[in-house]
Amino acid sequence: MLVQVSKSQNIELRIFELDSLISHEQTIPSLLDSVKRDMERTGYQRDPIIVDTDTEIILDGMHRRAALESLGANFALCACFNYLDEKTILQRWLRYFIAPDRQMIDELIGLFDLEKVENYQNALSLVDSRKSPIALLSSKQSYVSRETYDLQTVYRRLGDFDRLASQRGIQVEFHPDNEETDLFLSESLFVLYPMAFRKEDIIRVATNHKLLPYKTTRHIVPIRPMGLYFPLDLLKQRRIEICDSKLKEIVSESKVDLIEPNSWYEGRKYSEALAIFKRSMTI
Repeated sequence: MLVQVSKSQNIELRIFELDSLISHEQTIPSLLDSVKRDMERTGYQRDPIIVDTDTEIILDGMHRRAALESLGANFALCACFNYLDEKTILQRWLRYFIAPDRQMIDELIGLFDLEKVENYQNALSLVDSRKSPIALLSSKQSYVSRETYDLQTVYRRLGDFDRLASQRGIQVEFHPDNEETDLFLSESLFVLYPMAFRKEDIIRVATNHKLLPYKTTRHIVPIRPMGLYFPLDLLKQRRIEICDSKLKEIVSESKVDLIEPNSWYEGRKYSEALAIFKRSMTI
């Protein structure tokens, strides 16, 4: 269903069978529990899952898909975009952590086979040119891997790091890779900087039914639809035409508010424009 949200912008909304949607990342158990509880409490899938039109790979919404599956849904509300279009942007999430002890640094040197380099700018250059698969960066000391890992191995090792950090009680945070220089203002902050994926890499990983570690990719679409509140009970029944009919009803009864990119909405800053669907209802 093609929905015109402005004079120049359309969004394709569709109901998909849940089993046809392909994940490419693992989920975070605590976040999955939160999404599931929210769906149970409200009785709705609030926001569409973002998928590639051609492959049905999930670009954003792995936790929504997993929550729907755990709640017994057969279908999911999705918004479709052409993944290979230049307007659909692929970025990385960078992992960072504060004030690790020497033991943690040594463990990371062993895990990624790291050697020290002159400065973080040099390390960034080596990874961005694919001469090194991953770097450990800080404003005072930086390291690059001496190995020639392929991309999947690099990100599998990131999963090993996530488990190590959890065992050591180290709080890991995430930062978009287009703003990485903001991370080098503090001497005590360390960043893991892996090679970037290409869209073709994500398609290959997903279609081979592999899962990357959680918080690996960050996708920015031309405009993100939100607030459709599709009834969970209809997603659980087995007739897709019922869901299609309900989607038409929701769209026809909705007023769409547009929000400019880089705006805050419900406590979160979004890089893309938002299309907020609003209608009179009680949740």
